[in-house]
Amino acid sequence: MRFIPVTVTFAMTLLSACALAQDETDLPVVTEYGYATAAAGVQTFSGDDIRRHFQTLGQFLAGITGVQVQHSGAIGDPVLISVRGATAGQTNVLVNGVRLNDAQGGGYDISEIPLSMIERVELITSGSNGGDYDSAIGGTLNIITRTSESERLIRTSIGSFGYRQVSYRQMAGRVAVYADSVRTHNDFSYPVPTPFDGGPAGSDEALNNAGFYRHNLQLSAQAAGINSRIFWRHQNKLIPDYFRNSPNNNANYEEREAGLSIGNIDQALDSGLNWRWHTRYSNNREVYQDRLSVIGLGNDDNRYQSEHADLQLSPGWRDGALILTASANLSFDDFHARYVNDSDSRDCLTLQGQCDQSAEQWTSLLQAGANYQWSPQVSSRFHLYQQQLRTTNWRTDAQDSQSQTDAQQFSGGSAEIHWQSDELTVQLSGRNSVRLPTMYERYGDRGLMLGNDELAAETADTVSLDAEYFSNFGTAKFTVFRREIDNVIVPVYDSRGIGRYENTSEATLNGIEATVNSSFRLGSLWVEPEFGASRYQSQVQSDVKSYDGKQLAGIYHGRYTSALRLLYGGHSFTTRYEIAGDLFFDQGNVVEGDTRESLDVAYLWQQTYWMLSLTINNLTDNRYRDFTNRPVVGRSLVGALEFEF
Repeated sequence: MRFIPVTVTFAMTLLSACALAQDETDLPVVTEYGYATAAAGVQTFSGDDIRRHFQTLGQFLAGITGVQVQHSGAIGDPVLISVRGATAGQTNVLVNGVRLNDAQGGGYDISEIPLSMIERVELITSGSNGGDYDSAIGGTLNIITRTSESERLIRTSIGSFGYRQVSYRQMAGRVAVYADSVRTHNDFSYPVPTPFDGGPAGSDEALNNAGFYRHNLQLSAQAAGINSRIFWRHQNKLIPDYFRNSPNNNANYEEREAGLSIGNIDQALDSGLNWRWHTRYSNNREVYQDRLSVIGLGNDDNRYQSEHADLQLSPGWRDGALILTASANLSFDDFHARYVNDSDSRDCLTLQGQCDQSAEQWTSLLQAGANYQWSPQVSSRFHLYQQQLRTTNWRTDAQDSQSQTDAQQFSGGSAEIHWQSDELTVQLSGRNSVRLPTMYERYGDRGLMLGNDELAAETADTVSLDAEYFSNFGTAKFTVFRREIDNVIVPVYDSRGIGRYENTSEATLNGIEATVNSSFRLGSLWVEPEFGASRYQSQVQSDVKSYDGKQLAGIYHGRYTSALRLLYGGHSFTTRYEIAGDLFFDQGNVVEGDTRESLDVAYLWQQTYWMLSLTINNLTDNRYRDFTNRPVVGRSLVGALEFEF
């Protein structure tokens, strides 16, 4: 499998040698944010544009070719992303250049950040861009939050199923204040398999006990190039009984998070030596309660607490066409689980893995890289990293409460060659990546799965070719890539139905992605069409017979999108259509998802100081089964009114 990096490195060395013969004078100025320069595998989007046209970040990302948004239910349920056929855990999510994939589950819920707090969004799908960008098997989403404001903004929304939202931001002296609150009943129609009232199987009923609320607050300040942020979030999700829709249900999952960050890691590199750093701390407390025993098998009162802290130092040197970068990152995560009403959990006797326990994880990451502009047309980059992991787990009250410690070390890197002209950009890149097992996979997922502290990390080699063509009529992007993955981690269930995570297989994934968009004028009317397509072919090689030769689960292998935006004066009308298929819910490809077909329409009326919008999601009311193997929310409407003053 290691032939991919060798082949790519040889090709890049040859191309770079050829580029040396070109004139190095009059090199263009490279505009750089953090470690990222303009490249075919990097896209940047304005937070204000996203906020005006979309209700959530997930809705916006769902329209990008190569990105699949994995929404596990209604508003308030986690929203994860997949980039280029990777899992959510294999996709890095950064906030202000700092990786926030949690050590417990491996992903990051992108719905936690309100749109009003976002300055811009960067999507890195291939190539080397320094920092944690390069360690992702799939790709990286970097969310840059706002730090200062020139005007006040207030936005309010109202929609179907009791949806209400309000956000506000302004400067208070030298501090920027951001506040957001959302609340919804989530009482949409759902086909209940066995209705509580004895009705026919599959009867459509409004969901009971499905509401959700979330409150966000962030204070930001900037002084001497250093950004400081204090953030707080409180949310509560009521858990519906999807099987019977019992009205006698008060199960809920409550979460509180608070933290702070400070540093200048997101500053651009100046000429000469630059010293950049960042530190962050957050504390998260979760409570799951099912006092009437509707969802589970008993009276649940489960408490979970986690902490995260990290420190990063990133020196960089810039001298003309040469950029040298390095970084050292040390992070700490811990997790504590306590099952208040389960006496067996104290001695860890529950078969499913419900156990009062604690775990902690130390991770160090050393990185170094270089960018060089060989000529106005040709540039190259390479990046190396070494990662060390140390985890410890102990049972809180059990007699065998001795701790178990494991240490592992990984290394990898990436390289690319980039050529551009006025009309065409071509990039060839290769990357060796690793995904560490999560703490849930190692030590048990809150009683849902047994742990496996012998898990090995997933490793992957990816080679990709990206091309982008520019003309007066629009742009066309094309990507082809191949990924080979070792030690794929999957859930395996025994005859009792009890599951644990195992390294069971290898896998290959070949992909083709294409996007075409245009913009032209018909009198006073601007027309902006866009078309996107992605097609993946995957195959698993596994010692487990039922998995061998199957396709990877959890991704759509075929997905096609189209959009049309019409602009006239301050008015904008947009339609978005998507069709996707070849989704499997299980590793054995026994349960296949429905064809995903959705049509959204949106109207926007924008003036200098105010904006009015109306969005209809899933206009055709197609309730296909998505990633949770449950029907999605049907047609919904959201209206929004926004003022800047």
